[in-house]
Amino acid sequence: MWRLKINNMFLKRFFTTILIIFSILMMYASPVKAISYADFLLLCLYPILIIDLIKKEKKGVKIIIYSPLFVVFLYVLFQFLFLLVFKDKIYIEEVLNRTIHYLFYLFTLMIFVKNYFDYTFGYRFFKIFALISSIYLIIQYFLYLFFAYDLSGMLPVKMMIETVNDSGIRSIAAASNRPRSFFIEPSAYALFVCFFLSLELYKKNNSKINGFIVEIICSFGILLSGSSLGIILCSLIWGVFIIKSTNIFSKKANLKVIVILMICIPVIVFIYIKSPFYDFFIDRMFSDNGELGQSAIGRFGGSGIVFNFQNSTNFEIVFGKGMRDYLNNQYIPALPRIFFYYGLMGYIVYGIAIYLMIKKADERSRFLILIMIIASIGGDAFFGAYLMQTIPFISNSKKVWKEGTMLSERNYYS
Repeated sequence: MWRLKINNMFLKRFFTTILIIFSILMMYASPVKAISYADFLLLCLYPILIIDLIKKEKKGVKIIIYSPLFVVFLYVLFQFLFLLVFKDKIYIEEVLNRTIHYLFYLFTLMIFVKNYFDYTFGYRFFKIFALISSIYLIIQYFLYLFFAYDLSGMLPVKMMIETVNDSGIRSIAAASNRPRSFFIEPSAYALFVCFFLSLELYKKNNSKINGFIVEIICSFGILLSGSSLGIILCSLIWGVFIIKSTNIFSKKANLKVIVILMICIPVIVFIYIKSPFYDFFIDRMFSDNGELGQSAIGRFGGSGIVFNFQNSTNFEIVFGKGMRDYLNNQYIPALPRIFFYYGLMGYIVYGIAIYLMIKKADERSRFLILIMIIASIGGDAFFGAYLMQTIPFISNSKKVWKEGTMLSERNYYS
């Protein structure tokens, strides 16, 4: 019995580790052609997880399915089956790989996360990895700034996309002076750390500055990354934390803290505006003639094409085009992409799923959901790797947290 418990703990922790660093594992090609290490490791775990679930069910253990994602899974599946019947072979080949991938991720989160994700270990690992990634990014930044040395965060392993290898990433980094830690791009690092900060800061009660060392280092890393989306999200997260911790809008407001903040915040803002980080942020968001800058165009340039109904049938407006390639190879953020893939019905289905998530989550995880929605305006929080990193914490929040305090490992495994 003791040995079985240890094996079960290892299985949960291995599964948990894969999900948290999923975005990094997706960068590297596995021994199987066209499959990333992230997918490869999950597929290797699948037989073990399924067999273990069957054994648990035979013993009378209740298998928990995460219902919010079940709604999305059914819609994506039925839309895909409809396309199989009514669309031609070329169209099906275009949507097949991406749809199977997404269904695979949804199924993993829906079936296995509630039963095998170790929240306590996962949260600690998330925190440690966010800190290590941020320290590494800070080192990258200053090595390049003072010595023009580009310290790579890539492993000497074949990349998943052959055209994007380590030398290619090095040349991009050299041209933009933007570090990216162990991630494929600065925004991927920034989103990863912002998701951690949203969980860490929302209910933090420590009033001493040394209790925020990890959060300050991570926030400084986001600033150095130059990610516009990351800086906006990080500012929002800290803003919510300050409002909550000071009770500024209640009768219990701490006047001493408020006075200190009224002095410190303008000073911090002034220093930031005078720093090169502010100029870099503004240059990326806006051009000299007042139009959108490089970052804004990259994030939102494809959204207008999505909502151009002249190129869509009535069916596609209502039910979507399926998971086709993006228009003109332009990047499309998650929120407009939902419409592109799944139409107006997609918004209804995702709205129901988000409502169910909020209903089942605690206050901390509801804030993470809000950050995901905001990130999806200019980012990719509802698809792929980001979903694998955030949903486990949202779906398991009430099971592990009681009155804002994490259960001990002994109680969690009992």
